[in-house]
Amino acid sequence: MPKYDVHLFPVLRFTVRGIEAESMEEACKIAEQNLSDEAIKSAICGGSEHEAEFEDEVVEALVDVQGDEDYSESTWFKPDGDAWAKKEGNNQ
Repeated sequence: MPKYDVHLFPVLRFTVRGIEAESMEEACKIAEQNLSDEAIKSAICGGSEHEAEFEDEVVEALVDVQGDEDYSESTWFKPDGDAWAKKEGNNQ
């Protein structure tokens, strides 16, 4: 039986409050500049001016076959109700 490494991509809400900007689009750009691994970790632990919380949604998954050194069998999936469906554009 094959073994797989599955990478899930959950939705994370990252809140940056009090952004001063000329427009909502500019506010998005400024907020994005605050986003980093360290900022997320700090926000999750509560040691930050920002807030972060995982939502109950996974938007995609990447499945690698263990032993597939060149990742030629790696496949992207998307949620499809209670199941998972291969995403278009996979190599397989």
